[in-house]
Amino acid sequence: MKYLNTYTIAIAGLTLTAIIRSYAQSSTLRNQAPTVYESPVLFTPRISGSFGELRPGHFHAGIDIKSPTRTVGAPIHAVADGYIYRIKVQERGYGKALYIRHRGGYVSVYAHLDSFAPPIEALIDSLQYRRRQYFIDYYPKAHEWPVRKGEKIGTLGNTGNSTGPHLHFEWRKAGGTVAVHPLLYNPNLYKDDIPPTIQQVRFVLLDRDFHSRHRTTITLPKGTNNYLHRDTLLLPTGYIGVLLRGFDRINGSANNVDFHSIAVRVDSITVFRYYIDAIHFSKQRYIHAHIDYGSYVRDRQYWHRCYRLPGNALPLYPYLANEGVFYLTPGSTKSVEIIARDFHGNTTSARFVLKGDQSQNIDVLTDSTGYYLDFNKSYTLQQGPLRLRIPAHSFYQNLFLHICPPSSLNEPFSIGADTIPVHRYMALRIAVPSDSTAYHREKMILTYLTRDSKRESWGGQWKGGSFVVDIRKLGVFQLSWDTVAPTITPLWVRKSVRYGDVLKWRIEDNLPTAGKARPLKVEGQLNDQWALVYYDPKSRTASLRISKRWAPGNYTLRITATDDRNNTRVWQSAIVIRK
Repeated sequence: MKYLNTYTIAIAGLTLTAIIRSYAQSSTLRNQAPTVYESPVLFTPRISGSFGELRPGHFHAGIDIKSPTRTVGAPIHAVADGYIYRIKVQERGYGKALYIRHRGGYVSVYAHLDSFAPPIEALIDSLQYRRRQYFIDYYPKAHEWPVRKGEKIGTLGNTGNSTGPHLHFEWRKAGGTVAVHPLLYNPNLYKDDIPPTIQQVRFVLLDRDFHSRHRTTITLPKGTNNYLHRDTLLLPTGYIGVLLRGFDRINGSANNVDFHSIAVRVDSITVFRYYIDAIHFSKQRYIHAHIDYGSYVRDRQYWHRCYRLPGNALPLYPYLANEGVFYLTPGSTKSVEIIARDFHGNTTSARFVLKGDQSQNIDVLTDSTGYYLDFNKSYTLQQGPLRLRIPAHSFYQNLFLHICPPSSLNEPFSIGADTIPVHRYMALRIAVPSDSTAYHREKMILTYLTRDSKRESWGGQWKGGSFVVDIRKLGVFQLSWDTVAPTITPLWVRKSVRYGDVLKWRIEDNLPTAGKARPLKVEGQLNDQWALVYYDPKSRTASLRISKRWAPGNYTLRITATDDRNNTRVWQSAIVIRK
């Protein structure tokens, strides 16, 4: 652990620097320009997701604007003059998304759209039929498709990984590689005078590799904006880190959103400051180093880690003293204040007095079983039939990794604990006995066993006499075979249909996919001609809209669903298209 000899030395002479650096990033951006874009909606925005909000595997890179009617269809407008430089359509992720480039290298993004403006919709439809696929990622030529501020570009929707009708809006810089807080360029987009809420504060005793060896959790009374813990907290002596859990609210919305900044002060000196005014897309996965990943896995709770792990490369900490940790000696006291702030400057705080209790003799020695891994180095580990190649910087701190190989081919085995986050893909090679390779060789998969006893497929492929899978998760695995085809159930299908009718099916597979395994593939055909089918993974429904592309007449309609192991189900029916 790279601590200085004493806490006093660590912060001596740095107080002024801390104050300057902590506000530099935000102040610079705030002072760049007045409003440079208008609202993408004509109604008063109600915000259901804030910029920088903690999400599974990423920071929220924009703001979510609720539908005013709780349904899709509200018009979406270009926020400034520019030209369309990217149109992307996918079943997952941002769903239907439009990207507009503006002067100065800025980009506005409009995601989860229900539809594009008619000319764009016609272009995408043409590309989909030409390429015979739903997925489109199209880049028009520069300035080929200009748009004016206020021009309608689409309608609010619920496509992709969306949990309800809304617009996901982003404002990017650096050519689109960095998302910035939208309010930095339109501070009047929405108003907020509600202070954040701190729900819980946790003090953890850390070992040399930043692993928690003891924790004390304080739950704050509800409705408390500025909390003072009246009793002195007795903690084990040693290096202490702080974690924080809470939320913010925005005027006109009941959704919980997140903080814009967090500061920790010890004896009136800042030791940690977190600001999220910008998000580098290349560093999104480092959110696993920022949060207490174990708490997320166990309880689905997001805790902000108010100290930095050695392998955390996020540029979100304008000031750190001793990586944000401080030392508590026997009998000594420390005054600790945690301050949470939203973008509009609404603030709440929690204050504590800590005292080092020598009687709490906690062993802070790191677990000494398994393979000890330096997170800066690469490794190849062999345990029984398992061979694991670990690239450097796959983890965020040094750790001991336990590997328990399977006792037989189809028995479960474990690699580490599911509470340990993994940053990079690791190649797992499993030696399979030669007498086993003939049994459904092409159907073999690696399954992951979740905490709630469910399974997910990570796919895999044969290389020589071994089965090879790239994994980016630790826990319990098992070699399995997937021979079960997806199911197709009609939800709304008629023998006689008219233009504009939307036919629907429920399509489900026995195993969800993860990692690099191929998601479920759904296709449609009318009289052996490819037909556009939209599959929504979140509702597990597929839909086909009858368009004038198809002349009136008799057709054989075929829907095909194929999983990662090429198990295929075909549904077929005769239909008549009428005018």
